Amino acid sequence: LKGASRTTFEDATALSAYLETRPSDRIIVVTNAYHTRRARFIFRRVLGGSADRLRFVAAPNPGFADETWWQNRSSANAVLSENLKLGFYVFRYSGPYGWVGSLLFITILWRWRHLRVNRRARQGAKTGPADGLRDERQQGDERQQGDERR
Repeated sequence: LKGASRTTFEDATALSAYLETRPSDRIIVVTNAYHTRRARFIFRRVLGGSADRLRFVAAPNPGFADETWWQNRSSANAVLSENLKLGFYVFRYSGPYGWVGSLLFITILWRWRHLRVNRRARQGAKTGPADGLRDERQQGDERQQGDERR
């Protein structure tokens, strides 16, 4: 496609103009697995009925595992970022029902993230390195006292 685009929306707009000049062409849109949902939503909004001429394919992404993305900080951030962007696009382009749904979705994601961070902080406080060292010292002292009694 001609011209440089910075966003998926600009990609979809450029593709729409291209498809107007080539009515029989079919297009394969290649993107990341976690970006596919938002890309499909945007392209369908921009292209309307012409979106039936598109197929979406998730390309392999080194460093991102579909099965365990939540266990890696950068992958989890990528998924969270994509879902927040999707929420924005739904809010922006879907009318009042989309607004309510996207606000609810964003609220749930924010709350999930907030609870997850708090849970990690509590777990870290319970099993912090100082506690672990104290437990090891206590066990060592108890063993030593047991040896002295014998």
